[in-house]
Amino acid sequence: MTTPVKNTNTNNTISTIIPEYEKLPETPQKKEIFHPVSAIVTLGMDVLFFGADSATMGVSLPVSMVLAFTITFGLSFMAQRRLLHDTTNKAFIKALFLGIMAGIPFPVAGSAVGLYILSMAGLRKIFFNK
Repeated sequence: MTTPVKNTNTNNTISTIIPEYEKLPETPQKKEIFHPVSAIVTLGMDVLFFGADSATMGVSLPVSMVLAFTITFGLSFMAQRRLLHDTTNKAFIKALFLGIMAGIPFPVAGSAVGLYILSMAGLRKIFFNK
């Protein structure tokens, strides 16, 4: 009859239990789609230009739409290129999306679109530390 061999190894690290563990690739860190500056500019321009639009009863709406789009597009493009190091095409597409979101005459900041922009900018890390 064979007696079972007692394991005298007290070093129970993951690499001794699973030898192939050290060879597994690391999971890549999730990169933010928008830079936080781009997200804050988008929501700020939306509130700035369309928050006070009711005082003019919509007379300044076309001018506000163009200005909100232009300023948001320019600042977001520069932030995406210089701070997030996106390619020119990626930065253009992202800035175009954010400019359109800031230029539409509806409140974006308190909507699901605003929440999407903030979450894709990595601002969820501030509240959840993940």
